Amino acid sequence: MPRISENTINDSLTKLYRENGLNVLPQMIILGERQPDHLVEYHGTKIIFETEVGNFPQKICESLRQYVTYNEKLNWNNFVSIIFPDTVRKPIKIVSSVDVLRSIVNRTKARIYYQIAGKRTDIFTGTVPEFLNKLKKIIDQSFVRPEVDINALVNTLSNFTEEFSFLLRKLRLGSEILNTPVGSFELFTSIAEYDPGKLETSITDLLAYIFINQIIFYKIFADRTKKVPPLHAVKTLQELHLFFDKIVNIDYRAIYNIDVLSVIPEKPEILIEINNFIRIINSMPLNEVHHDLLGRFFHDLLPFNTRKILAAFYTRPQSAEILSALAIDNYDEKVIDPACGSGTLLVSAYRRKSMLAPRKTKSLHKQFVENDIYGIDIMPFAVHLTGINLSTQNIQMVTNYTLTAVGDSLLDISRKKLVTFPSKIHQVDTFLSQMIPLEQKTINETDKLRVELHKFDTVIMNPPFTKKERLPKQYRQHLDPYWKEWGRGIGLWGLFLGLAIEYLVKRKGGKIAAVIPIALFRGRESRELRQKLFSPESNIRIRYVVKATRNFAFSESSAYRDILLVLETGTKRKYAGFVFLNTDLRALSINEAAELGERIKAIPEGVDHSNEKFELFWYPHNELYRYQDNLMPFVSVVKSNNRSLLFDLWKQLQNNPFFTKGKEKLIGEAYGPRPRGLNKVIFITRPTEESRVKNAFLIFDGETSSYIKVKIKNSNIDFNVPKNCVLPTLRTVTGLNKMVIGLNDVDFVIVKPFSKIPLIKKYAQFENKIDWGRIKRELLVIKTNSVLVRRFRYNSPNSFLMSYFSEIPIYPTNQFKILRQMKHRKESILFFNSIFFWIQSFLIKEDTTEVFIDIHGHDLSNIYIPDFEKLTKESTKLINDIFKIAGEYHFPSFLQQLEEPDPIRLKIDRTLAEIFGIKVDLPRIYSALAEEIRLNASIR
Repeated sequence: MPRISENTINDSLTKLYRENGLNVLPQMIILGERQPDHLVEYHGTKIIFETEVGNFPQKICESLRQYVTYNEKLNWNNFVSIIFPDTVRKPIKIVSSVDVLRSIVNRTKARIYYQIAGKRTDIFTGTVPEFLNKLKKIIDQSFVRPEVDINALVNTLSNFTEEFSFLLRKLRLGSEILNTPVGSFELFTSIAEYDPGKLETSITDLLAYIFINQIIFYKIFADRTKKVPPLHAVKTLQELHLFFDKIVNIDYRAIYNIDVLSVIPEKPEILIEINNFIRIINSMPLNEVHHDLLGRFFHDLLPFNTRKILAAFYTRPQSAEILSALAIDNYDEKVIDPACGSGTLLVSAYRRKSMLAPRKTKSLHKQFVENDIYGIDIMPFAVHLTGINLSTQNIQMVTNYTLTAVGDSLLDISRKKLVTFPSKIHQVDTFLSQMIPLEQKTINETDKLRVELHKFDTVIMNPPFTKKERLPKQYRQHLDPYWKEWGRGIGLWGLFLGLAIEYLVKRKGGKIAAVIPIALFRGRESRELRQKLFSPESNIRIRYVVKATRNFAFSESSAYRDILLVLETGTKRKYAGFVFLNTDLRALSINEAAELGERIKAIPEGVDHSNEKFELFWYPHNELYRYQDNLMPFVSVVKSNNRSLLFDLWKQLQNNPFFTKGKEKLIGEAYGPRPRGLNKVIFITRPTEESRVKNAFLIFDGETSSYIKVKIKNSNIDFNVPKNCVLPTLRTVTGLNKMVIGLNDVDFVIVKPFSKIPLIKKYAQFENKIDWGRIKRELLVIKTNSVLVRRFRYNSPNSFLMSYFSEIPIYPTNQFKILRQMKHRKESILFFNSIFFWIQSFLIKEDTTEVFIDIHGHDLSNIYIPDFEKLTKESTKLINDIFKIAGEYHFPSFLQQLEEPDPIRLKIDRTLAEIFGIKVDLPRIYSALAEEIRLNASIR
């Protein structure tokens, strides 16, 4: 039975075109035996039609290559490519083939790329008859200004980027290519936090993308300025070098500093692909893309998979607009980004300065790019992106140089080497000595622009959040002095913050505007930095802290919760503004985001404000200094009415004579099995409910006086484990809904070998040798009857309580913290399961999308705990009586206890409130905490 092809479809399309009033012209041979599928004319507009069946990205590339070949002979400049899905390639019956084909052509949805010169360029999805109606209306319209859908151009051209990347990978260019766009593959791997194997493909994609950028930028620059010759197909790669040299001699070295041409071999297939691409972009209406969209155009060309890996280098444009509005006060401020990444923040600074300028003149672009805006990044590709972004703000205005450079800000600035722009920045005695440097422009020493450190008005940045241990060892050694200064355990972002304070910003009135991990506000790693920033002795004041309540991060695809932080130096600002954005950043346009920043900034200092877009609260710096060790309570609560309720209760506990700050030594670490996979071999999980065994391997199946019966999950294998080979444990907190753990609730951990261990290892695919002596030693030192949950998810239906008491000694896993032996153990367990502990743990929690808390020993020093020694015997008895009732009670889930107040939950909290003299409206507190948990869980 015959199958449908492009040729069988074309006959039906011919009839369809004519039925819709289009004149189908006679075919003509253009090149050898090749000819267009259809030559069509409508009201004087002549159009080349191509028909394809298959994958859109691949077929659009093929179709465009054919079009440029035809158009070089015809010069029609109007093109339609109709691409049907592969599903149309089905066998047809001969008898009814005409009817079947007609039905397919009329009813099948196709993707149709079209460009009608001076009218419209776009991608249409729908049936061919629907498209023809649209096409006729476009041609009949009399307006002059053309419409270009930027997505259509991006989608089409990005396919060529991917094809060129595939060709480079196929040619196996060698490992030297990996360092070309990133300077150091090893360092880039640590910053991007991806598997090096995956990165090689993406870096090749990145190289192809940069090269395509360079060609497109040349094309647009040539068309709009007439300063360089028009781009045309070349016979050799050296000829393309000559084109690039012409634009580099004017400026734009930041764009062309990555010499892709030098690492590409002069092979016929490479040259054919490049020339095809040049012909295609020459046929496209790129000159009709508005200059405001050019930056986005180049950004969106980057292949999606590569963009995900480069997410560490991208700030959401909306975030950048808000940050710039809050930090930049005057149009003539000097701004530097010492880790400029894609340049999004510098572009937002450019836009902000332009908005503040008293007069909008063409010379502003020259002033901003040549005098006011500085960008440095260690990765050459980042400087390329920044150069593209800044230059396209006004591509018609030619500049003499740009203040963007490849360099290592942490090392070069702190060693005071980075004192000139635009010059070659040398890497001397650093790990990155092999990095390709950037020559901004060949100029005499006397012409170099000298830049004094401490003379910038604003430092704006989204520095790498990379953890110290991920960096190459030799590079870490170079940075050791700065870790000593700003905090031994802090990530790279902390060093950049220190760099800005120490070297870059003006001593008085300067500002630092940064996208920073929210971890700055809590934890040991950032403690030294907090002490330097948020203390009465510091000359730094917080202007604004901004937290998104509808988005997880201000950076694209970030793995870390972050905030916008605006600091200023040398001022006597009394209040710090804490802003909660109640709008989804992704739903804002760039202009709307800038306007939002303006609205926040317009609120007078010290005046709280709330509207549908944001809430702004002011706190005296003196109050912040008191909570220097953990500032999370100021950013943990999203809604204003909840904030006042929870804060009031928190402060009551601080001032209550029965309460005192907890001590770190109160809790200790539990058992963490090593090496990886050992947990499958040694832990036996009791299946009290299905959720408990979701991640288990060995399942408890009963017991006798001498044995534990065990089966391997999802198998028919079962066996007995001698009881003298196990100890009682708690493997997981999941499903534990009773406060008191009895003999029938515990799990087991195998601590001695027995005959079935080889069988278990085989099915667990565990090949390591087991050190039974170490297992037993590590378990015996954590023997306890009382535990606190280490990692707890408030909104899980399988989370119930935060602390447990065991009737027998247990040896818990590191899903728990052990509570050191205390005189008032049961009283403490009851408190840890009260609203008074839950509220505090929520306020100081680590902020994650899953609403987890992760309790560390040092967290207890920020939580107020009752001193049970101060209680009367009657009060102690009352608490123990409540414990007897609550201990065996099966609690509903944590969230359900709050949303549908449980009688035992109320009894615990009312009893403790009465004993300690705490004034609290429990139903309102429950409702507030439940709402905050729901809101936190909805953040994306």
